[in-house]
Order: sequence, then structure tokens, then C-alpha cells
Amino acid sequence: MDSTTPHPIEVLHGSAQLQGNRPRQEDTIAATDGPNGPFIVVADGLGGVPGGDWASRTAVNFVMNQSRIVDPQPGAAPDLLKAAIVEIDEHFIAKARFCLSAIPTTTP
Repeated sequence: MDSTTPHPIEVLHGSAQLQGNRPRQEDTIAATDGPNGPFIVVADGLGGVPGGDWASRTAVNFVMNQSRIVDPQPGAAPDLLKAAIVEIDEHFIAKARFCLSAIPTTTP
């Protein structure tokens, strides 16, 4: 092989995390072997914040279920990931608005 020939590599992935004094791990990681190579997604669950574990799982699951991101056309991944981040952020904002609207309060 010359220097311009792609060389296959093996990528091993894993996760080692410290959760501190929290009762559960709130970060989420997922990986798959895509046709363009490994695809790994990590979300920080903001430990100690209510719903951090749900938010990180939801974000990772959303991205991993977007086949257009996992198997993109060459060069398309950055724009697809940006669009996915905006979409999941809008989902979180809508969820927060719904939850807050369900909190009873007194009004003058």
C-alpha cells in the first residue's frame, strides 16, 4: 500500500465514569459501527439536576435513531448533527413548558 491508500483501523470504545456522590449515573454513551466508520454519541446528564439522566438518554437515543446521521452522505455529518441538536433541544424546551404548565399555582 502507498501513503494514499486508506488503511483500515479497529476502533474499540468503552465507558469509564465516576458518578461522585450521586445515587445513579446520569451520563449516556452509545456506539455503532456505521458504513463510514465508528459512530459514538455521548451526552452529559448534568449530575444532580432533576431529569439529567432522562435528558442524556433521550438525546443519545434520538441521535442514534437518526439513520441519516449514523449513515450520512460524505461530508454531511456536521450539518446533520447540528440539525439533530437543534431538534432535540426544541423537544426538551417543549417538554419543560408542558411540565411547567401542569404545575398548579394561584393567580391574582
